[in-house]
Amino acid sequence: MNESLREMNESLREMNESLRWMNESLREMNESLREMNESLREMNESLREMNEPLREMNEPSREMNESLREMNESLREMNESLREMNKALREMNESLREMNESLREMLPVITLPLLPCSPTPSSLAQLRLGFVVLLKVDSFKENSQI
Repeated sequence: MNESLREMNESLREMNESLRWMNESLREMNESLREMNESLREMNESLREMNEPLREMNEPSREMNESLREMNESLREMNESLREMNKALREMNESLREMNESLREMLPVITLPLLPCSPTPSSLAQLRLGFVVLLKVDSFKENSQI
């Protein structure tokens, strides 16, 4: 029995030694982790300090970006307005073409007095009268088509 106790005691000594070694290793690891943690804290602080000027530099860019968005929206609205105006001008142009065509059809029928090289007040009055006649004929033609 004494022998068995000695063996057990020896075994416990070996385990104790092993536990001491593991404890020492854990202490070293713990110290190493503390140092790493401190280093990470310092890096974090350094990054915060570096980040602040970047935020300040970024703020005007944000403001400019917002301004550009507003400008873009305004340009879209103007573009839409210009499209509508262009459409209206095309319609007016088409209407003027039709009026022009109508006037061309009437030209062989209506002869306007020719102006002399130096127009006189009476020749200008005749010219005005010719246009009035032309417009009246055009109006008559439109009314008769209706």
